[in-house]
Amino acid sequence: MRTLALCGNSVALSCVQASLQARAGMRVLPAHQLATDQPDVIVFELTTSQIESLSAVWKAQPQILLLGLDLAEGGALAVSGHASRVLTVEDLVQVIESQAPVGEVAAHSEESS
Repeated sequence: MRTLALCGNSVALSCVQASLQARAGMRVLPAHQLATDQPDVIVFELTTSQIESLSAVWKAQPQILLLGLDLAEGGALAVSGHASRVLTVEDLVQVIESQAPVGEVAAHSEESS
């Protein structure tokens, strides 16, 4: 199961949240629960203010995937630098599911050492 947090308050992001909550295997947290529940992925609107506010979270917990949505252009940018075309919620789910779970990332980095 993937745990996601959505940060933003636009109507479009609310629609994304509703779609993701209806999916099996996805647990969606409100942004205010970031301090108590560690998500696998934080989905946010790709704006300067959102990036600045989430940079501290990413620095403290770099294993969390930050996935910025450019709602105007229909794209997504993972902090890892991997750009993806996201036109639908299905596209967004594929990007989320294509990321290795936190435990697997740690295992792969230990194996390569």
